[in-house]
Amino acid sequence: MTAERMTLCDASEGQQETTLLNKGFIGLNIIFFVASAAASSFFYLQQHLEFLGITPARTGLIIGADAVAGLVLQPLLAPFLHERNARPWMVGGIVVMASALLCYGRAHTLAALLAVRVIQGAGFVCLIAAIMASLAGCIPSGASGRAFGLISLVRLVPCAAIPPLVTFLMARYVPFPAVLEGFALFMVLSVPLVLVTRPPSLASGHAAPGRAGFKGLAEDLRGRSVCLLLAANLLFFITYTIVFFYIVGFGRQAGITQASLFFSISTAVMILVRLFGSPFFDKANKPIVSAVCLAGLAAAFVALARARGPIFYGLAVVFGLGWGVVMPLLNAIVFDISDTRFRGLNLNLVLVAMQGSFFLGPLAGGVVVGAWGFPALFYLCCPLTLLTALLVLKIRVQGGAHT
Repeated sequence: MTAERMTLCDASEGQQETTLLNKGFIGLNIIFFVASAAASSFFYLQQHLEFLGITPARTGLIIGADAVAGLVLQPLLAPFLHERNARPWMVGGIVVMASALLCYGRAHTLAALLAVRVIQGAGFVCLIAAIMASLAGCIPSGASGRAFGLISLVRLVPCAAIPPLVTFLMARYVPFPAVLEGFALFMVLSVPLVLVTRPPSLASGHAAPGRAGFKGLAEDLRGRSVCLLLAANLLFFITYTIVFFYIVGFGRQAGITQASLFFSISTAVMILVRLFGSPFFDKANKPIVSAVCLAGLAAAFVALARARGPIFYGLAVVFGLGWGVVMPLLNAIVFDISDTRFRGLNLNLVLVAMQGSFFLGPLAGGVVVGAWGFPALFYLCCPLTLLTALLVLKIRVQGGAHT
């Protein structure tokens, strides 16, 4: 056995001896919670842009602009980020993102708004990419389903709590830019936690996998299942972002006065799914369960395009169930099929796919809504979701292991 292989084995053994709820896992999730809370406040960005007089087509471009930074930066960062160098990138990401949040009150033109969104996206990408690189060293083998159930739960709680909080503040004449300034302060306060958070593999003295580099990236992408999962994540989150950014506008046009409750209800259901379902995620055939849920979501999109009254809120429950299962399982599958050396890299590549969806989804949404209206937008999501299910099903399962 070569020295390199011995090092990797030692790191793997160090991970296997670690419980899931270790200090590194908990600390990184708190930091992730803070970043997610700031990101969740942008649920109201479309309305803010309308207030500024931005046209629908340009609104989609501005909303998706922060993802451009992710599409450029994350593929460059991912091969070189690892557990030992992640913390400086987290701090830098927090500072850059917080600075961008402070600038929204001064950005009124298309060029200024695009610049602020790109800078914000760059900070967010640096922070989240570094968190994912560190989390790869905090998750024991055999606990991926539970781990990503909890991680996605941390992401969801702000989605449920922050929009009503922002609504409350804005109803009391707190302007949207001032709300973002408050979240900027919230983010800066998380810097001390970054400085003391270390993955178990580093704290215990075990050698952790180093950077993969572009050579490692090329080797990793030769894996068929990795590429299938990246494509599946891209398509899945395109449909998710379309609902996230356009459901309020659809509800207003359909005469639904409390359309923002759609995400409150669906997020509450997702939280319940993660709380009570996470222990079972590692026992399931992850590709099959994901595909079944995706097929249900495809049907739900068709119903959503025609939804009025109570059916609208009933579909929020359906979407919450589907999203609640599919999101953590897709990440867990990526973790399971990845070589130990490439787990952090692949988790970041999933985020690249997600960034792509956060650009393409709003951009396509603005074009489709401007040309054909909101129902056509949700009808389009049906075949995209079915295609996602087919890609997931192409991942072979042998004796419970994904290949």
